[in-house]
Amino acid sequence: MEKARKNIFEQLSGNFDTAHEIKLIWDLFTNKIYVRVNNNMSILDCVDTYSFKNWKSRGRCASPQDMMGRLGIDARMSVVPDKSSGKMFVILEFILNMIKRCDIILKNRLYFASANYKILKENINLFLEHFGHTTHYFEDDEQVIIIEKEPAAISAAEISEPEIAKRIIQYNHYALKGDIETKKDILLALANEIEPKREDLKHINGFFESDLFFMFNNLNLRHNNIDPNDKNYKPFIAGMNKNDLELLYDDTYQIILLAKLLLDNKERKNRIETLKRNLEV
Repeated sequence: MEKARKNIFEQLSGNFDTAHEIKLIWDLFTNKIYVRVNNNMSILDCVDTYSFKNWKSRGRCASPQDMMGRLGIDARMSVVPDKSSGKMFVILEFILNMIKRCDIILKNRLYFASANYKILKENINLFLEHFGHTTHYFEDDEQVIIIEKEPAAISAAEISEPEIAKRIIQYNHYALKGDIETKKDILLALANEIEPKREDLKHINGFFESDLFFMFNNLNLRHNNIDPNDKNYKPFIAGMNKNDLELLYDDTYQIILLAKLLLDNKERKNRIETLKRNLEV
């Protein structure tokens, strides 16, 4: 039987060439997007002229071009990075922050951008969607970061205080893969935030609470479980390889998210129980 021919739209949707998509995004960003001021300007020129020096997160960078150099971003894009190198997300995160700075300029100064500006944003969003990522903006720090798309993390962050919300979101940053120490610091901060609510969590689900605090106390998080001279020494944990320990850290993170959602559901549960009692009268 002859194979059915795919129409052009099916072919386009099924053919995702990472290198081509990154190069297209870069070309749109550097060459084809113009912001109308007195004359047409590129995004980089617009940010450099009107916004970069007042940007909280520019660090020691003197210009967008200086930041590109420090990040190792080749303006000519002579070698297109692949996903495994990690550079792909560095480039996209840089572009996203420049777009954010430009958006602020456009809003505050009532300038306007060309149609390609919208196409650039859409292409970046579709690219991130393809790889299961999304963006988050920290308004206080004026930072756009790329994170794995994690609905539970977003929900847990929405019900948390700003600093804890930031930690929850940061855990999913693409650059943290393999960074055991930073993940450990985040888990400790989240553990300390949950500790005062331990009894509430135990009342909601005792087995769940037991598992979570077992993880806190036995994965070289709260206690030194890898030093033979420490009373909390756990030979199994001390001998565990980095990848396996990171997997358990990630499991702990997921359990923390669920714990926060369970605790948030406590008042809702109380209202349901009250309703049940009233309906039995």
